[in-house]
Amino acid sequence: MRKTVDVQKIKEFVNGLLKSSHNDAQGYRNGICDVLEEILHKTDNYQGFGYINQANADEGQTWGINNVPMTEHEKAYPCSLDYSSSWEAKFAGTDRTRRFYY
Repeated sequence: MRKTVDVQKIKEFVNGLLKSSHNDAQGYRNGICDVLEEILHKTDNYQGFGYINQANADEGQTWGINNVPMTEHEKAYPCSLDYSSSWEAKFAGTDRTRRFYY
């Protein structure tokens, strides 16, 4: 007997787990990311993901990206951005499994 599931509901469920699971469950989160991405790709529903920032993380939980504001100089001259150092600052001390899928 063949059954179907609502991919959107699976994605919402996984997004909740990725946000609220215990900090020490990084391996678990990696696994559910792999499974969800496989489902989304196979059903042509993959639309990318974003990282959960500190403001949107549950209290006491790690987050996936730091909010690193641009300096006034960087705002005025975006081509002068040092992307390698700003990239490192965005992810310093973060947990890349703290993400959400679109």
